[in-house]
Amino acid sequence: MDQKIPSQPTRLLIVGLYVLVLISASFLAMGTWPPLSARGLWFYTGIISLVLGDLLITPFFATPKDAIANVFVAGLALVAANSWNSWDNWSKTVFVLALVLLAIIMLLAIGTILLKDVKNKTAQLWAGSLKILSEQLGNQRTVFSIVIIAAVCLFHLQSSRETLIVMMAWAIVVAIKPDRNLMRI
Repeated sequence: MDQKIPSQPTRLLIVGLYVLVLISASFLAMGTWPPLSARGLWFYTGIISLVLGDLLITPFFATPKDAIANVFVAGLALVAANSWNSWDNWSKTVFVLALVLLAIIMLLAIGTILLKDVKNKTAQLWAGSLKILSEQLGNQRTVFSIVIIAAVCLFHLQSSRETLIVMMAWAIVVAIKPDRNLMRI
């Protein structure tokens, strides 16, 4: 069945509704506007995910160049929020693991671009495989989910309320995407 893509004004309205969900989640979780600190990393990467995501910028699919852009922005956000000197070993492990996952996605996308025009049959097979992986892993949902989940582990695990509400907001806005089901009705 062909899924009809909503018009751009409709997609913009949906993004606005999702932003309201994220703002509401911030108030429910922390009792305030999203903080302008590392504790707001989940919120701001959620917003970036919405802007770069399938509702506005890439409504059809993510290309390897999109994967590179997504990883670059997500990686910068994660690095900007780091508190390495004050973190325990668990937090450092979460941070490094998130960066390693982002780096793998970046390498897949770069490999795709470097191998796409090579004439060698084996290289073409590799390019095709890397392309599939970079498109699937480099979409904004996957990339920014890595950062949001890392942010929860790094900055919100001490509060079960914050963890629950932030993860529910992530599930609604990034994972479940109720607008897709509503558009089918």
